[in-house]
Amino acid sequence: MESDPVAVVAGESGPLVAAVVRALADTHEVWVAGAGGRSAAGLAAACPPAKPWPDEGPGPARIGVLVHCIDEYAAGPLAETPVDTWRELFEANVFDVARFTARALPALRAAGGLVIVVNSPGVADSPGERGAYAASKAALSVVTDMLREEEGPRGVRVSALDLGWDDAAGSAGGPDDLAAAVRLLVALPRQACPVRLAMRTRR
Repeated sequence: MESDPVAVVAGESGPLVAAVVRALADTHEVWVAGAGGRSAAGLAAACPPAKPWPDEGPGPARIGVLVHCIDEYAAGPLAETPVDTWRELFEANVFDVARFTARALPALRAAGGLVIVVNSPGVADSPGERGAYAASKAALSVVTDMLREEEGPRGVRVSALDLGWDDAAGSAGGPDDLAAAVRLLVALPRQACPVRLAMRTRR
């Protein structure tokens, strides 16, 4: 009997990661990788039936889906935002994504896998009072486009899942809405993989 394809969900929010795990668990063997200081073991305990990605040593040899749903947030005007806050936001929202994706690339290439990067780049259109966060999300968009350009010829697909932004409510949609969008992207045929899927919620 052929085993289920592997999906890896990377993030720091238990409810968000758990919703994506539930959305993929029927069709995939799901692993979780911690980000933003969250351990994989702790995340897996909160997100059954996911397995923790090992901190050291090899993970799965083939990865069909990698979902990055990392969203570290901080607000404040430039004059009141310490450099450490900038570092923390870029560490979680950009560097963690780049580091883990590089580690997973051999397995993604082997499976012709799909990388889904959850982002909220629209915040860059109105960055006042949250410039450090907006800058990290703009940088993540560049990393996503870079990954698509570099890895597309090797058979790795890359889709950006862009969340809407509402000044009153923050990122659009809840964990279940995001998980449904992830499931939609995963279910699409290879030739229909979109470069970008934008989520917009209605009030």
